[in-house]
Amino acid sequence: MERKEWVGSYYDAMGNNSGFLRESSKQKCILNKNAPEFIYQYRGLGIHDLKNIEGNYVWAGKACNMNDPYDCYYSDSIFSDLEKLAKEKNSAFLIEMCRKEKMKFKDTCEKIRNMIVLSCFSETFDSILMWSHYANQHKGICVQYRRSDFTAPSLLCSSAVLRPVSYGRKISVFDESIHEVNKKENFKILIRKAEEWQYEEEWRLLCVIPEGDLDSVNKSGGMLLKTPKPCKIILGTRADDKSKEEVRSLCEKLGIKLSHMKMKDDEFFLEEIYDIQ
Repeated sequence: MERKEWVGSYYDAMGNNSGFLRESSKQKCILNKNAPEFIYQYRGLGIHDLKNIEGNYVWAGKACNMNDPYDCYYSDSIFSDLEKLAKEKNSAFLIEMCRKEKMKFKDTCEKIRNMIVLSCFSETFDSILMWSHYANQHKGICVQYRRSDFTAPSLLCSSAVLRPVSYGRKISVFDESIHEVNKKENFKILIRKAEEWQYEEEWRLLCVIPEGDLDSVNKSGGMLLKTPKPCKIILGTRADDKSKEEVRSLCEKLGIKLSHMKMKDDEFFLEEIYDIQ
């Protein structure tokens, strides 16, 4: 089954109140049959990356700070009929009511966007574009995790869940229970992106920010989330000797695999090699 098809079926099988924390039995069955065994996270080898890997952490940024302005975007098209009616009736009352409801809607949307942090993963480790964009122009690393290891007991935040991203042209719209992020339709906006991003085959580790952490998260722009132990670290084609040695030392310490990407000479393709020089 193609990814677009099984991801669509997965979210269609979500119960109305499944939201963040619970998957239906049908959803679990769909994942077992179609989801990849491993997921990957590209990292630029910043000053905290190796320390976070050693401690089994990933950085999760606030949903409102993502690089795509449409990320976690809330459509206000539910007001279209009301606005049309207000204009047809030329009713000052309806026009003002619509204005107030839209303001209330936008305020609520922003509150929800500010409640969520997320960390992004991919189904692929050999994307030239993602190595360029997210791994410091191929000087960084790509970390492999076993998808099934992302279960609640292994995660620091009890409301953290791993979910596949769906892609399309249509923006998800809130239902009438706008204030409830756990509602099916309201949750979907957190995992919906434009078709242009589908080459990333993204998965998201999503977490509702614990109330006691809100102030610190607002100041820092995100928080660390606990992850399972990684299975492997892959070095980029431009990794320097210092990076290679540091990553090699960490892999030996953690008892995990190490490989690196190599450019093919006769086509635009990256291949994984295990003989690190």
